[in-house]
Amino acid sequence: MNSPSSFTREDLLQIARSQRAIISLILVNLLVAVGLVWSVIALGPGSRSAGAMESAGRWIVLVLNLIGVVFIYRLAKALRQTAWVYAVAAFVPCVGLITLLLINQFATGALRRHGVRVGLMGALKSDLEDVPPMEVPPTSTST
Repeated sequence: MNSPSSFTREDLLQIARSQRAIISLILVNLLVAVGLVWSVIALGPGSRSAGAMESAGRWIVLVLNLIGVVFIYRLAKALRQTAWVYAVAAFVPCVGLITLLLINQFATGALRRHGVRVGLMGALKSDLEDVPPMEVPPTSTST
């Protein structure tokens, strides 16, 4: 795991942006699911319109999930984790949810170690503005 001082301000901003995007996508997914259930109930389970809505909803959820995999990859990259493992795991049912919870917890922990408060929708913008720029110590190269 990374030490608390290993993230620069830019790293923390990337972590916060990716985490917020993932949380937003989760909420949109929930809204789409509720909308689909409501439309099937309102239109009648056996109607042709309900079938069309269900089909469209599945495509929307698929696109949202693919976008989510991109943000999971970006978040894992920003956290300096093995990003491709998280991206692949996101495609596996149930494992994807656990992956999402883990990567979100890692992001929350990294932000909190740097004094950034994290709320329901991710990092608070006011705290991100107050994070001082950190310099990563230069690596020594032997000549």
